[in-house]
Amino acid sequence: MVFTAVEDAVLDRATRSFERAAEALDLLRDEGIPLILCSSRTRAELELFQQDLRIRAPFVCEDGGAIFIPRKYFSFPLPEAVAVGGYQIIELSAPYPELVEALRQAARRERVPVVGFDELSVDAVATEHKISLLEARLAKLRDYSEPFRILDPDPAARTRLFHRLQRAGFRCTPHGRFYHLTGNKDERQPFRKLKSLYRKAWGELRAVGIGVRLAHLAFLREADFPVVLPAGCQEETARLLGELPAARLAGKAGPPGWNEVIVELAGHRTLQAVARSLEV
Repeated sequence: MVFTAVEDAVLDRATRSFERAAEALDLLRDEGIPLILCSSRTRAELELFQQDLRIRAPFVCEDGGAIFIPRKYFSFPLPEAVAVGGYQIIELSAPYPELVEALRQAARRERVPVVGFDELSVDAVATEHKISLLEARLAKLRDYSEPFRILDPDPAARTRLFHRLQRAGFRCTPHGRFYHLTGNKDERQPFRKLKSLYRKAWGELRAVGIGVRLAHLAFLREADFPVVLPAGCQEETARLLGELPAARLAGKAGPPGWNEVIVELAGHRTLQAVARSLEV
């Protein structure tokens, strides 16, 4: 199985295209290797990506807030899952309204001014992130995390706010100029859960993880074979590799590097062959 980031990995951030990863995507489909999208993006955004990628597999959205598993994907029941639409959903975070209220209360009590996605219009989200109005609408359909910006530049203000939120059982993850608030305190939990489900279905397997940023550490740490794609920021790549001594650095950045890694691995006939090649 392959855990992967989306932007600057399988998706070209500049062109918003998966074209340069097409060869690898075809190989994964041919070999029957599940591709698990792992992202801070919403369910609606990842559903659109899955349609473009022509894949049917579980995905992890909103910084580990929930696992979405297509109905009847596994042959056994999932008692901890909630059936909604065409999915069985394993919810790992507090619901969105609770997150929004927790952020407001913490910001008010610590006197730290913040602005969250809940307060932003679709137009404002599109402008802030330089995305289309459609993409902004999908980004606003949040269920398990609240992106927010801290308006006070003093690092002490951020520290106070984070400490209060952490004491209340929440987690904050940096994403550029924004932080994402989620109620899932164990960021590695969704990936451990998925591995256990696949092992129950298939028996022994190996998990490959392909990430780019420090925000991807959770699934890279749960991967048997973590792969880091070079990021635009060399310092971030170095820090990520420092956190993952066993990780392999891909030779190229973005979709070309992602494609090269997957072609090398998925070109083998079995997952056991993939494991042997990585262990060399």
